[in-house]
Amino acid sequence: MPALIQHAGDTEPGSQDGSHVIATKNRWSRLILLFRELTPDVWCEFSFEIEFQSDEAENDATDCAVIGVDFQAEDGSSIDFAYVPGLVRGQIDPYHYPVSGPGTARLRRTRTIRSGFLVPAPATQVQVTIRSWRNTKPFVIRDVSLVQFVQPGGQADSSTDALIPSRAENKATFDARRNWLILSSRPHWLHFGLVPGHNLFVRGQVITDDTASEGALVRVTYRDGQGVEIPQPYPETLTAPTIGAFIGIPTRSRARRFTLELIAPPNATTVELGFCTWNDSSRVELVLPLEISLGYDLLLENIEGEIDEDADFVSTAVRRLKSDISGPGADEPTKPISEWAEPTNLVRPAQMLYRLRGLQQHPVNRVISGDLNIEGFPAWPLPASPSWDEDPYGSPAWRTQYQSLTWLLDLPGLNKPEALNRSIELALSWSRANPWNHVRDKISLDPTAVAQRMEVLLELLYRRATLGQKNDARQIRGLLGEVIRHGFALAEIIGQNTHCHSLSHVFASAALLDASRTLSRAPLAPYWTLLALSKLREGFDELMGRNGEFTIDSLHGRLELVSLGVILNEVMNGMPEVAPLCQYLAPRLREATQQLISLTDPGGALPPFGDTPFNLRHAAWIRKLLSGYGKHWMHDKGIRAELSYPQGARTFVSPSSDIIATRFYEQGRSWGYFCVNLSEQSSLEGHRDSTSFVFASGGRRWITEASGSLSPQTEEARRYLGSPQAHNLAIPNGCEPGSGTSWLTSHTRTSGVHLYEVGSNIYGPSFNHQRIFIVLENLGALAVFDHFTRLHNPISFEAFLHFEPETMVSIAGSQLAVGSQSRQRLRIVPVGLSGTSDGLEVIHGRSGSLGTQGYISRGPGPLQTTNVLRYGFKGNGNVCGGAVLAMDEASYKTIMNTIRSYAGEKLLSSPH
Repeated sequence: MPALIQHAGDTEPGSQDGSHVIATKNRWSRLILLFRELTPDVWCEFSFEIEFQSDEAENDATDCAVIGVDFQAEDGSSIDFAYVPGLVRGQIDPYHYPVSGPGTARLRRTRTIRSGFLVPAPATQVQVTIRSWRNTKPFVIRDVSLVQFVQPGGQADSSTDALIPSRAENKATFDARRNWLILSSRPHWLHFGLVPGHNLFVRGQVITDDTASEGALVRVTYRDGQGVEIPQPYPETLTAPTIGAFIGIPTRSRARRFTLELIAPPNATTVELGFCTWNDSSRVELVLPLEISLGYDLLLENIEGEIDEDADFVSTAVRRLKSDISGPGADEPTKPISEWAEPTNLVRPAQMLYRLRGLQQHPVNRVISGDLNIEGFPAWPLPASPSWDEDPYGSPAWRTQYQSLTWLLDLPGLNKPEALNRSIELALSWSRANPWNHVRDKISLDPTAVAQRMEVLLELLYRRATLGQKNDARQIRGLLGEVIRHGFALAEIIGQNTHCHSLSHVFASAALLDASRTLSRAPLAPYWTLLALSKLREGFDELMGRNGEFTIDSLHGRLELVSLGVILNEVMNGMPEVAPLCQYLAPRLREATQQLISLTDPGGALPPFGDTPFNLRHAAWIRKLLSGYGKHWMHDKGIRAELSYPQGARTFVSPSSDIIATRFYEQGRSWGYFCVNLSEQSSLEGHRDSTSFVFASGGRRWITEASGSLSPQTEEARRYLGSPQAHNLAIPNGCEPGSGTSWLTSHTRTSGVHLYEVGSNIYGPSFNHQRIFIVLENLGALAVFDHFTRLHNPISFEAFLHFEPETMVSIAGSQLAVGSQSRQRLRIVPVGLSGTSDGLEVIHGRSGSLGTQGYISRGPGPLQTTNVLRYGFKGNGNVCGGAVLAMDEASYKTIMNTIRSYAGEKLLSSPH
């Protein structure tokens, strides 16, 4: 129960004990709950009952209310985590999750809301705020509670009542502070670029276990353009004989936020900040990533606000930069051109994101005979003067590609002046139609779209400026202005860490680095370069560990990240500033590449967990990556061995990986493949597919994922494809799995059979859950069992198997189903070990009151129907059941004998 309850914004206690009425002052009407004495690094479930009024106008709003979460130290000071498992970054509160409206069904006016998330160390208390958001009528909150829990194998500390998760459960959740720096008296140096005449702001937080300590300090060193140290003293710094210039950060609370306003001396180009402590007597940590920004004058919003008929973006930005770069006799429109865009000063853009798209072998987005062809969509007649708010197919994917302008680089004959001119004029048309504070389509502000558009603008600027014919000063000025504007935008996106736990953050950083390299003479270049490098390092650290482990659930996304790192290493390593980052990333990129090769199935695809576009050949992508950008890795013993694709049975089980995979491949024999996803999942975004699996046997894929890629789909389709119903999961008592993770508890091999025991906490504190897989090494058969326990309470669970669309599935008996592809047959037999059978049915393309089921994504168009086999079991307190999938009688008998063996019975008989 909450230790403290507060009402604000006309919110008041309800008529019943423990109830509260949230008023309609959107965002400000709120209920504030404080939960103390929590155990760090243990998952929790926050739940409450919500009742909407019958005349609520925002029935279908996805955010009728919003739950805000603030993590605090024991003294009440807030802790700034870059990412917390189970939650997403908020607007008003540090983290939040939305609560949808009641919909049109009267039964949903009152319902229970549950949300799981980790309480990351060193937080010991949580402030939860239930806010009015879009509601038009007051709503009632009842029965609020926050429960921490661990799965079997964990324990409670009898001396402190603290929960202790098992070692496997603890390792399955990434440490939210794994990238923080533990400070010592020896400084840890960070490097940042400066804009001449402007202050640099660095914001962050230090965490200490001793508020009586002297705290931390930041040593400061400025250097000029040649790297020579500028003599001290410096403005607004202190100086000590043994450490030089510094700024103190006192620690009067456990978590202390700070802002460094760095006022550079004349001629300073870079600054080095050495974070350290006065002594080593207490533990002080620096929270990463830091927030980096320029001053008020150089915020994009403020520059845009000054633009009028007499001052375009270039002139306004130049005036605020206080740069006079006009050459003798230069006309007013060409002032920024003489140095910034002079052909001899420009460097050919590296186009790292364009190169990445080329590896994926997507059809090129291009204009053919006046029609715009974007991958997966019908040709669309491109207007002579687009309005830039078009959406002919109601698709976010189409709009994102359209607004990215990547297709401008594939106009026919772009090397000819006429086509180049057409491409540039379209880009400038987009620029005129889209002031940053009033864009025609908000999807154009997506960080990935901004990064891709920056690459297009850089390439067009380079081509126009270096064309042998007389340059068009108007076009160059327009393109240069748009490049600078995009540079400001990207710098703010990555500097504020808005999307730091995402591929978008890395893409944005890469595009900004490319811009600084291309426009090396611009006064913003040093700032952009070091900011981009800093955020690239932080982005890779956030998404990929040093042993090749990932926090990205999609293997497709993992390959994108690795590919970008390899491309960066190859095409940007010539920049002296970039070389240290490349050396830092190289070992983990090599390890991750080797793992991804080993996880491809014999058909050349990675398992389709998470957000994965359909029909990509990942093995060909990897080979193209290595032959084009990683030739030196082709000599690596481990990578070379995996590229040879060793024959026989192979198993991939790594303590640092969230994937279990088994494959069988021999020339002249049918191949097989099995893979389980153990990644962390969130109920708020992405796919809820932890513990789901795929299975191929006899050279054919049988059990697959329905999800594909969410971005090309309608809102309704995205909700379904991300839901548990679109994955091969079990659902107990109608309780869908939520935020949480899963882990490998045990792995046993006996007589050519693998037994995998998987634990999970995705069902919250109400259920203990194990999922057991029994897999033949030759992949001739597979068994999957779910074991749910719930003390003295009825349990009824249903589980789903999604088949490839070309598979026919039929019920052949009360306890037998058959899948058919061509002349091959797959037998599916439900097997109950405790509890009784609760039905067996085939679902094909169902929608309506019973819920959507039996669909699969195979591209950006409408969902395709497929067969889904549903089976279920029920009992009281302890239910264990599953299904055996076998290609032949001998494989079926082997699986059943294993189930009845001592090892099988021990694993399946009781929870562990």
